[in-house]
Order: sequence, then structure tokens, then C-alpha cells
Amino acid sequence: MSDYIAKQIYSRQYAGNQPNPTALSLAEESPPWRRFGPKPTQIPTEDRRARLMDEDQVRRGRNYLADETEARLVNTALVLRRPLLITGQAGVGKTSLAYSVAWQLGLGNVLRWGVTSRSTLKDALYHYDALARLQDASLHDKGVLGASLDFGDYVTLGPLGTALLPTGVAAYFPRVLLIDEIDKSDADLPSDLLHILEEGAFTIPEVARLPQSHKGATIEVNTAEPSYGKVAIPSNGLVRCDDFPLIFMTSNGDRDFPPAFLRRCLQLAIPRPSREKLEMIIKIHFGLDPKQDAAVGELLSCFDTQRNEQQALLAIDQLLNAIYLARSAANVSPLEHAAIKDAVFRSLSESPQLGEV
Repeated sequence: MSDYIAKQIYSRQYAGNQPNPTALSLAEESPPWRRFGPKPTQIPTEDRRARLMDEDQVRRGRNYLADETEARLVNTALVLRRPLLITGQAGVGKTSLAYSVAWQLGLGNVLRWGVTSRSTLKDALYHYDALARLQDASLHDKGVLGASLDFGDYVTLGPLGTALLPTGVAAYFPRVLLIDEIDKSDADLPSDLLHILEEGAFTIPEVARLPQSHKGATIEVNTAEPSYGKVAIPSNGLVRCDDFPLIFMTSNGDRDFPPAFLRRCLQLAIPRPSREKLEMIIKIHFGLDPKQDAAVGELLSCFDTQRNEQQALLAIDQLLNAIYLARSAANVSPLEHAAIKDAVFRSLSESPQLGEV
């Protein structure tokens, strides 16, 4: 193993069949200005045991092929404890990178916040269901069995709030958060995120306002990740991370962001994949060499021609779909039916014409 590979935390050349959390030891020491909540001082071996990850997330993570620039920027984000803002055309793998890093380093399920024009910071931090609590209180007063009076049952941490929970272990072991399509947010959301990105903490006012007689030193609340179950947070409502989460924010480049927001991020632009990279992706998914398989090679050439000569906006999964159809037992090969080829390789920037199906 070369010295260069040995010093990689997340590696594009990773050949293991199992996650490798021990690679995070290379980033154990955080910058003094990026230290947050207190951590235990001793690091037991079990601190670096891979967290459980859903099979669909494992599959997505294992099949992603990162390039050298992506791996270097991920490692930079890990060492600096900074979010990674990823831009690129639709379908180049911006979101898949998060699953790849989470799987390879054993960081568990990726917490995902899909941003829309109606998204607010509070949506991502927590939700308090006051109406359900009022209804249950009424049922309890009427003697209905099973009606809950536990305040924590009505508080659920959102994806960002869950990512900011302390890990409780001494080893560097961050959670992974994917903030998908942040460019779809309203104009204020990036600025609203600034305090969170800098401080790694937030307060739940509804918990903080509870009379002390109604709570102990902690209160158990729900999270955005079912495998965590209920978790205890301080009764003052303050949630503060001990390891800043590894945050991936994706953008299709549809808008600019304020300088104060960009200053707190590392920026990664993922280019369109080269033909060589597409050949490698095909080998990963199908075990086929386009240079040896005529049908696959023809579909790859068609895909490449439309991208380069016709300036079509195409995603990698469109190529994978075409290859899958060509290998299907059903009569749906794009190589034999022009309508299927046109549908599968339709440019993402092209809208259907009137009268088309």
C-alpha cells in the first residue's frame, strides 16, 4: 500500500468489502475553532464499530465511483469539520457521494433533508405536535387509557436536529447529513443556517419553557432516524453536537449564495463524467466491458454523442436504464425501438411536445 493511499480517510480506490471506521483516526484532532460539546477522554475499541446501515443505502454507497478530487474534498471537509457544498448537473452523482462516504467509513444511515421553496430551518431541526398533545391531554382527563402525558412523545428531531445530537463517544465519529437541492430554498434559508453551521447547536424553546416540576435533568424525544429510538436531551432544550456532522449540500447551480454562507462551506463542482468513467461505472453495475460487448458499446456511444454533439443534458442513470432494457428478456431494447431510445435518452432540459406521450 502506498503512503498516499494509507493517508486517505475516504478513498476512491477503496477495495474493501466492509466499512473501515478506523480510517477516521486520521482526522481525530479537530481545529480548535471547530470544537463543540465535551467528549469522553478514553477511546474504547467499540467506539469505531460501524453503525448499522439500511441495505438500500449500502447498495447506493458501494456502487458509487468517486474521482480523486471528490475524495480529496471529502477528506478536507472531515478534517476541517466543514460542510461540503456540491454543485453539478442533474444525474452526475451529487447525492450518491454522501451514501458512499457513509458506507465506506461506517457512519450509518444518511439523514436526508429534501429542501423545497417552503422549507424552513425549524423543519429541519425539530417538530413539536402541540395539537396531538392537547388531544391526548383531553383524553386523559376523560379517563381514556393509553393517552400519553409524556412531553417528549410530541417532540421529534428533524434530520438536521438529529445530525447535531452528541455521539457520546470519544472517537471522532460524525453523523452524515444530506441537504438535497438547497438551491430550491427561499432566499433566507442559507442565511438562517449560518448560526447552526458555526455553533453546532440549537435550542427547542418548547422544552426549555417546561416547568422544572414537569421534567428531570433530561427529556426523551423522537428522532428522524428510527434505529436511534428515543434519545435524551437536556431539560433546558439545548442540543449541541460533540462532533460536527459531515454535511453534504447539493445544488444544481440554479442560484447564487451569500458570501457569509459560502465562507462556512467547502465547494466541490462535479463535472460530467468522462467516457472512461462511464465505462468503469458500467463495469461496477453490470460486470460488462463496453469495449467487449457490442450492444453496450453502441448505447454508450449513442449516449456520448447526444451529450457532446447535441448538447443534451443526460444523467448517468439514463445510460444504466438503457443498458438494463437492452439486456431484458422483454422486447424493450432501445437498440431495436427508436421510440424507447428517444424516451430513455431524452434530454432533461427538454419538455415533451404537445401530442407526445
